[in-house]
Amino acid sequence: MGFELTELAIVFGCLLPGLHTAYTDIKKGVIYDAVTLLIFLAGLIFAVITHSCINAFIGSALGFFSFFVAAWITNGSVGGGDIKLAAGIGMWFGYVQTIEIIVIACLASILFEFIRYWRAGAFKKLFTDRLGPYAKKVLLRFGYRINNVDLAIDVKYTSIPFAPFLVFSSWFIWLLH
Repeated sequence: MGFELTELAIVFGCLLPGLHTAYTDIKKGVIYDAVTLLIFLAGLIFAVITHSCINAFIGSALGFFSFFVAAWITNGSVGGGDIKLAAGIGMWFGYVQTIEIIVIACLASILFEFIRYWRAGAFKKLFTDRLGPYAKKVLLRFGYRINNVDLAIDVKYTSIPFAPFLVFSSWFIWLLH
């Protein structure tokens, strides 16, 4: 009976609110603080009840700081909602599974972006339109030692919501373990 209650607590305290978060991140591009706070506080209560506070706090800190550092390095490309969601998921899953969740989410998002760019024909355009002239500029700059060549590449930036990758990797890890 205890195993079933633990599983129900994870589903209703973390995974289902996470689905709501993933949906709102996809549709509106926003992660609501109320939902991430609910996930975090429910995880904290769960950790106290199951006597796994140290594991939960390390997992939460790992989720928080890994995304905080990513946001800091990328000048805000990672949103604050992703940081708080990772902290809440870490509170539920502990540090070992949080590492697995983050790695799977990152790999899945890279694969998703690769497929999206490939289907749009962006790689062909990148190599012909972007890197072709860039290679000529590099040759002029370094091969012929012409110093006034601008090496900047004009790349259009598009962002994708990351919460769905975090949430679905959480579901995957939960089902796997």
